Amino acid sequence: MRCNAASLSVIVLAIAALFLVVENTAVTLIWEVWAVRVPSRWAYAVPVAVVGTLLLVWGKRRWGDIPHTTRDVLGALKRGEAINYHTAWRDLLIALIILAAGAGVGPEASLMGAVIVYSVWQCDKLRYLRTHADSVRATPTPTRLRMLYHPTRWIEPATATATAAEPASDSSGPADAASCDASATTSETAPTTADTKRTIRALSGRINVPMTVRLLVGGVLVALVVTLLAWGAMRATAAVSAAVKRRMPAKTPARS
Repeated sequence: MRCNAASLSVIVLAIAALFLVVENTAVTLIWEVWAVRVPSRWAYAVPVAVVGTLLLVWGKRRWGDIPHTTRDVLGALKRGEAINYHTAWRDLLIALIILAAGAGVGPEASLMGAVIVYSVWQCDKLRYLRTHADSVRATPTPTRLRMLYHPTRWIEPATATATAAEPASDSSGPADAASCDASATTSETAPTTADTKRTIRALSGRINVPMTVRLLVGGVLVALVVTLLAWGAMRATAAVSAAVKRRMPAKTPARS
């Protein structure tokens, strides 16, 4: 299970790194390499802005109000709404168009939202593999790999698990108004200071400290890898830009 989680985390990391590389390369080519070939800055910036606006309007008419930011995704998670991670690529594409056209949406706005969405996909995938662990182990290795990496199949959302658990909670609840009143009276008089202390101790004892430390260390390592990839992409883009500029013919001064 740990290997599955690590491999899926690598996929999410690769998506984030690819977005940063493409975004940095597009901005460099459009505004640092190609823009210097046009004598007038306005004659180049206006058509680029018009094309970017048309693409943005087309995307919003086709897919709705996108891109979704980190605040939108976290708000949906807090409200218990289902996360549609199959359309997260649209947010990244629209954000890429906005950034490449010269506007400032902030790469972290849509990128972090997409990382959270794909992390939800990772959790749903791991939930399915854990629930059906026996059947997954019995399948051949090619099928097992397909079950692990398929983007739309073999997924078990958290809402499905919660819905399946609702009948049991309903059947154990009070049957009539009298029993509701009795249970309410009992719940009002039951809590005491000693019970609260015992509950706190029990919850503290259930905290898995080694797992928490591993999660924190893993998060730091992922952030370090993303930083190194972004730094490497920026260096590579700068090298390409410098090479293109060196190959460009030097401008001869105008004769008086």
